[in-house]
Amino acid sequence: MDRKGKSAMQLALGALSKGPKTRAEIERLLARRGVAGDEASECVERLGKSRLVDDALFARLWVESRHRSRNLSRERMRDELEARGVCEEFIGQALALVGDEDERDAARRVAARGLKRNRGADPVVARRRVAGMLMRRGYQAETVWSVLDECWSDAGGGERSDDTGEWSG
Repeated sequence: MDRKGKSAMQLALGALSKGPKTRAEIERLLARRGVAGDEASECVERLGKSRLVDDALFARLWVESRHRSRNLSRERMRDELEARGVCEEFIGQALALVGDEDERDAARRVAARGLKRNRGADPVVARRRVAGMLMRRGYQAETVWSVLDECWSDAGGGERSDDTGEWSG
């Protein structure tokens, strides 16, 4: 046990002082620090009642922040919230705040920025790089290629030849 005389509440509050946490994150922290299950549960329950730990609010703020600052897809944000132990109900409520068009706009921002950064590169290489950026953010292939088509045309990059799938520059 490496608690070093600290109570479960002191450990939890110390973690919360560094940023918001989910119930599951606090429970995992307490377990790692050797806090007994009953004591950890009681601590997390008290934090929940005082609204210092609120998974629904955490999920909403997480989605808002990650969508705005990182332009992540709903699927990627879902994965992140699941990894943090947020329940499906709260994840669904939070992700409902991001509509299809919001998600598409975010993908467009990433694509436009990526194409601008890769302006001097070979067109095939530039498109592949930007497609990778979008896919790492969790966008589905259909969205990636349609957004890339839009941004590529807007940037004057040419059009795809339907018979070969190649891009003209």
